[in-house]
Amino acid sequence: MMRKVAIIGRMNVGKSTLFNRLSTDVKSLTFDYPGVTRDFISDIVTWKGKTFELIDTGGISLKKSINAIEEEVRKRALSLLKEVDLILFVVDGKSGPTIDDQEIVKAIHALKKPIILVVNKIDTNLAKERLYEFYALGIKSLYAVSAAHGLGVSELLEGILDTFKDLPEQLEKESQTLCRVVLLGKPNVGKSSILNFLLNYERSIVSEQPGTTREPISAPINFYKQTIELVDTAGVRKKRAVDEGLEQLMVKSTLDAVYNSDIVLLVIDVSEGKIVDQELKLAFYAFEQRKALIILLNKQDLTTDEISGDLLRSTDEYKFFLKKIEILPI
Repeated sequence: MMRKVAIIGRMNVGKSTLFNRLSTDVKSLTFDYPGVTRDFISDIVTWKGKTFELIDTGGISLKKSINAIEEEVRKRALSLLKEVDLILFVVDGKSGPTIDDQEIVKAIHALKKPIILVVNKIDTNLAKERLYEFYALGIKSLYAVSAAHGLGVSELLEGILDTFKDLPEQLEKESQTLCRVVLLGKPNVGKSSILNFLLNYERSIVSEQPGTTREPISAPINFYKQTIELVDTAGVRKKRAVDEGLEQLMVKSTLDAVYNSDIVLLVIDVSEGKIVDQELKLAFYAFEQRKALIILLNKQDLTTDEISGDLLRSTDEYKFFLKKIEILPI
């Protein structure tokens, strides 16, 4: 089994920036707004011949939230910590230790897991002068870094490997070449539900609120001795409807996931009774990237004869294109 290392901390302390600095293939969205990361994302990191799984979590809080999505993020982050070998607790070096930091420390100490305190944003003289304040959190292993500028990162990686030396030996499985399958579509067509169903556990947060998934969420499944990496992506709306910086980043991360895929599953909500231009543009984009494409006509349980008739009429003019594609009702 591969060692698991989780990056945790309150919102906006630079967890995703640190993940991106350490990660090689997967990139977490970074945006100057709290709570951007929702589902945890992971990547395999190799340093000096040693390999481990690095996991970026949503901002952790011990207080229950009345917001259903934020509460789900909180519960998942706390549950994840029980499964990891090492916790990287990230704090903001500019603000000094906060009451929230102190509460989180108490909770993670109770897990009896090795902890490394990562004091981020140490790129000013003031932040460096305040570094000693963080020893009050009671974590012996402390590393000062600037994830944005790469300062102190190699020393942190050395600290992670040193911590592994003190843990019981583990047999590592050889990494496998994966076939990457990406779920693509508009918001709220059921991509996350499909991912969770195939995995048989709640990997991706599902909500009726559009835009719940913000960045590609991946997980492996084994099927007939073949390992497949499934990737859930943020829903893509019409270009003119995308009017904020965060959503622009979400769309870019989705298109990047398609570029790095082998197979694209274009998910369409048939209960709407039509295939719209946006979905055809996504199909053409997959073709342009030379990806194998399967169209999934989802939510069959919500259709009627009238809706099915509307759907057929809406696809009539695209028969020349659609007849070349595998289409599966689900």
